[in-house]
Amino acid sequence: MKKIYLLTTFILLGLSLYAQNYVLKEIVDGAYKPEGVKPMVSSVDGNYYYQMDDENTAVIKFNYATGEAADTLFNTKKARECTFDVFQGFLVSPDENRVLIYKDKEQLYRHSFKANYFYHDVRRNLVRKLTQNVSKQMIPTFSPDGKMLAYVADNNIWLAKFDFDTESQVTKDGEFNKIINGATDWVYEEEFAITRLMEFSPDNNLLAFVKTDESEVKEF
Repeated sequence: MKKIYLLTTFILLGLSLYAQNYVLKEIVDGAYKPEGVKPMVSSVDGNYYYQMDDENTAVIKFNYATGEAADTLFNTKKARECTFDVFQGFLVSPDENRVLIYKDKEQLYRHSFKANYFYHDVRRNLVRKLTQNVSKQMIPTFSPDGKMLAYVADNNIWLAKFDFDTESQVTKDGEFNKIINGATDWVYEEEFAITRLMEFSPDNNLLAFVKTDESEVKEF
């Protein structure tokens, strides 16, 4: 019993001496920050997931069961008419025939951001800019069949149709600090972690969205 007590004492003393080596600068500089997992997107069938490579140049398809790479969905070095070398994030359409890529990310609040979006047609290995609008886009939302994409720019909703390579403006009354279409204000985002208030119907025929009128709300 005495040996166990002495061993425990030595261990605690050793841990105490080791702990004294920590300094505030190391802690605030992130020397001991936990390692995380890169963002991933699950496949529709739940058997695979997609992740960016370490160089931010490709979207790789991995097998959940084995953890091994199964395919490359997008690669900036191999995609036709790709005008950029790296990107910051991506979405995959429900039918997995298109990859939505974004770059030039501009953070708005804790969760929301806007960026320049491009879409990659997997079957044709071809990259196209999502829109010719000068303003950056936010909260892109695929239709269930993956053939359409709704997004917000300057508080207005736009609809892109991939098969026809066209887009149309859904709302025209959006205005900063007044009318918000499809997106949320700071309070909704901060308190509920929600940034998107629009969704397609299951049959792809309708797009439901929330319009918020903040014209009478003072800015704080």
